[in-house]
Order: sequence, then structure tokens, then C-alpha cells
Amino acid sequence: MKRLKRALRAIGILIGTVVGATALSNFTEGLFSNAAVSVMSLARYGTLSDHVVDSNGIPRVRYHRLDAHPRENPVYVSVYALYYYDNWIDNGENDYFLRFYRIFPPRVSSREQWKHLFLNAAEWLKKRSKIRRHGDIEYAVYEYDFPWQIYRLNPPWRSAMAQGLAMQVFLRAWLCTGDSEYLRWSNLARNTLLIEVSQGGVTYKLNDSHWWYEEYAAPDAIPSYVLNGMLHVLIALREHTLLTNDTLSDELLKKGLSALRSKLNAYYSQEIGWTYYDALGNLANYKYHHININLLARLHSLTSDQSLSVWQTWSQSSASFIWREFVVQVPNYIDWVIITLNYICVVAFYLFMRWSAPVLLCIRRQSR
Repeated sequence: MKRLKRALRAIGILIGTVVGATALSNFTEGLFSNAAVSVMSLARYGTLSDHVVDSNGIPRVRYHRLDAHPRENPVYVSVYALYYYDNWIDNGENDYFLRFYRIFPPRVSSREQWKHLFLNAAEWLKKRSKIRRHGDIEYAVYEYDFPWQIYRLNPPWRSAMAQGLAMQVFLRAWLCTGDSEYLRWSNLARNTLLIEVSQGGVTYKLNDSHWWYEEYAAPDAIPSYVLNGMLHVLIALREHTLLTNDTLSDELLKKGLSALRSKLNAYYSQEIGWTYYDALGNLANYKYHHININLLARLHSLTSDQSLSVWQTWSQSSASFIWREFVVQVPNYIDWVIITLNYICVVAFYLFMRWSAPVLLCIRRQSR
């Protein structure tokens, strides 16, 4: 009988802690999302970071979907560059999206060192781009040398997001140094947006006035129309137009905004209360949901285009973690790690209360 009671009690504790962890995860997703990635990196690579950053501040990225080999990625080099820039200038200009990224910079003790790291990254972006010609158009494009089978990408593939972020890095380097060579490279990175995906570029020319700048671009790839990549490009084009009064950048911006407006409502589910990562029905995870909102809010503030004000509705989304990740779609390894971390917290709280209760009771009796 005692064994049965113990077994039932153990089962009750197990069920209670699992239910508690599941419920708690709806409130701790933001806290544990990055921690979950760190846990996976620790398990696979023996380090909390999936980035390998050299002494010059240039990151390489390990991808859990690939092997453990760190890979160069112009998007992440640009992300790090903008992070270095913000720390150098000390104005938080790019915090609207940078705060959602895990960044592991080298040790820095002065603002001059942040400047040095920023310019290192800008030089890397110059050296790693490939100069191409298409008719009369000269452009500088970044090509990826690893596969990304989610969208059936085989190397070499390209990314409009890489082009847009590099534009922003070059613009800031030009403004801060006065070196017009950086402006030339920003123009070359922009010119890639003139080239269709089928011709080795990054743009789906849906019609004469609707151009979509594709984050994952290759002639044989599945068109994904990823939202955050498109928004990064439009922000870069708007910055370029404001800083240089360049008519080509303004024209590309208008074509991109037209394409965005035509598709924007498809990136939010009223039923679920959450944004989509792409046009294929893949929900954004916690990180990219908030990046979608913040990028759209940023673009809205830069353009005053009222059709972009839907970010305000998106920001009021309340879809729970369990509903989104375990009911609406199949959970991934990060979701399971988040649940596990919550379970550890619940069990730790239970054990603390169980072990501390007799002590607290004794103290209470003695105080009477």
C-alpha cells in the first residue's frame, strides 16, 4: 500500500511539474529563446555561442541544420558591423532590430576600438563581394557557398538582405570617414537589386511597378518572399535616398513598397494572432515575430506610409507559445529546450519549497 501511495505521489508530482512547466513557458518564451539556442550550441559545439568571432571582429556562423563547420555570412558580418557602429557612435541607432540578435563581440575597452572593428567589417564586406556586370549595370553581389535546403537553395545563392545591410554599413562608413569609396560600394550593393533572380540577382519583378527583393534567391529555389529580408532592404533604400537624394534608390524603394503593400496582409494571421516568417505559411518564431514588427515600424517612421501602420495591430498579438509551437505547427528542437528549461525551473522551485518548508516552520515556531 505504501509503495502504491509513493508511486501515485510520484506520478502526481511529475504531472504537476510538467503542467506547470508547460503553463510557465507561455510567459518565459522571450527570456528563454536565446538561452535555448545557447544550450543547443553547448551540447553540439561545447560553447554557448554558435558564432566564431576572430580578433578583427568578423563572425562566422555554425548552423545546426548543417555540420559544425563555421561559415561566412555577409548578413551576420553586417549585423556585427552595425552593432560595432552603435557602440562607437553610442546612439543605439540600430537597436530596433539588433536587440533580438545574439552577438559575441571581442573584448573592447574604448570607443576607438569599436570604430576599428566597424571599419574592419566594412572592409571585409568590400573584399568578399563579387563584381558582376549585366548589360550596362555594374553591381557587387554576395554569394553563399553552402546549401540551405529549407528553400531548396544550392550554392552559389544570393540574399537581398545581405545587399541591403551592406548598403547600410557602407553608408555609415562614408558618413563617418568622408571616404567616397564607401558610397560607391553602397551604390554597387544597391545595383544588385536591379537584377532578376533568374539572371543571378535578388529581385522578383512581379510587374513593372511591383518588385520583391528576395532574402533567399537562386533561380531553382522555392520563392519564399521572406518578410524581414524585404523590410531590411526597403529601410536601406530609404536611408540611401534620404542621405544621397539618389533617384535610382528612390525608384527601387517605390517599386518595393508597391510589392510589399500588395502582400502585407498575408503576413499576419488574425486567427492565430501572430506574424508569418515567409509567404509559404511558416510562422515566425519569437525572434522574427518581433523583428517583423520593429522593422515595419521603422519603415513606417521613415516613409510615413500609412499602409505600413499595421505594425501597431501586430504588436498587440497575444498568441501563446504552446498554441503556436505545439498545436498550430510541429515543434522544433528550440521549442523542446524552452519547455525543458521551464521544467527545470519548476522542479527547482518545488524542491526549494519542499526542503525549505520544515526550516521555515521551525523558525516560525521559535519566533512565537
